[in-house]
Amino acid sequence: MLLKSQRAAQALPAWLHAKSVAQVRAGWVDWTNRSASVSQSVIYSCPFVPAEWVAAHGLRPCRAAPERSACLPGRGLPEGLCAFAGQWLLELRRRQGRALAAVLTTVCDQMRRLGDLAEPECDLPVFVLHVPHTWQSPTARRIYADELRRLGRFLVRLGGREPSRSELADTIRRFDDARRELLGLRGNLSPRAFAQALADFAREPLDCDLQAVSVKSTIDNRQSSIPLALLGGPIMRGDEWIYDEVDELGGRIVLDVTETGELGLPGPIDRRRLAEDPLEELVTAYLDHIPHPFRRPNTEFYVFLARELVGRGVQGVLFRRYVWCDTWHGELARLREWAEKLVPGRPIPVVDLDCGQSGGDRGRILQRVQAMIETLQQTPGA
Repeated sequence: MLLKSQRAAQALPAWLHAKSVAQVRAGWVDWTNRSASVSQSVIYSCPFVPAEWVAAHGLRPCRAAPERSACLPGRGLPEGLCAFAGQWLLELRRRQGRALAAVLTTVCDQMRRLGDLAEPECDLPVFVLHVPHTWQSPTARRIYADELRRLGRFLVRLGGREPSRSELADTIRRFDDARRELLGLRGNLSPRAFAQALADFAREPLDCDLQAVSVKSTIDNRQSSIPLALLGGPIMRGDEWIYDEVDELGGRIVLDVTETGELGLPGPIDRRRLAEDPLEELVTAYLDHIPHPFRRPNTEFYVFLARELVGRGVQGVLFRRYVWCDTWHGELARLREWAEKLVPGRPIPVVDLDCGQSGGDRGRILQRVQAMIETLQQTPGA
């Protein structure tokens, strides 16, 4: 799947070597028009940034994924940033001249701090979206809606346009249809291919070809595989090997509850409410339905987990967290105790896969995964 700019770049030689000035001029105009979309992209880091809100303002949403690397020291990064926020700052610098702006959120304290530091550190406008931690009150909904309106004004200042009610509703409807179609492919794709499809859609929702995704990879239905859930923070570029390695060890990730997986998807859109008030329905789909554990109370996170773990027959949980992330680390002990009692007579084990700033922990992580799978293979009824 190519960006429009990449497809346009492939066409460069054809018009560059045209025989007449008029043909060269016409080719140049066509190429620049097709390439303009690159500079109209707005990158973001968090599932609470509605991609359809950006798209409805005439800009291109792109959820970027930084690369987990051991090369952070000596890169001129501010002190006190965690590795994830540091990698995001490097991503912002890399996107200078290639993106219009970046949107960060207050879901993570480190990313909130990055929002304060980013603009002096890179030549890219940065907007910080405030997401309420408490979410069950009308006040929280009003704050989130007001933040989206503030984001909208920011997008207009960047060159976007304020959408009409019907334009917003139509954009939300199209994104909802695409997500439903994407979720419908889950049973036909390998865990790695489904995770990649989610990442592709988040990165380029306006260009993602779901029909091509549907034939790209089919699932290997091995009856002996141990069904597992992958739970935790976002998967960075270069860490996708976890899906394939679990398969090789005899497991199968049937539930991806990472921030870049199903945990980060908004709820389904109610078409009747959408017609009445599209912005209010957008608030409902995101603030009310993304069960991120940062919310207080975070009971919906466990309601979501209970439904999906039981419904998909999960026998073990791979709890993948970054060592610097207090939000996810704080859930580990409670999750273990909760999972042990979820299914009477069949405790669900939770293995802690703590990740550092580099990929040097791969061997240690795989040893823990293998130990869990071998234990479950020897468990009666597994």
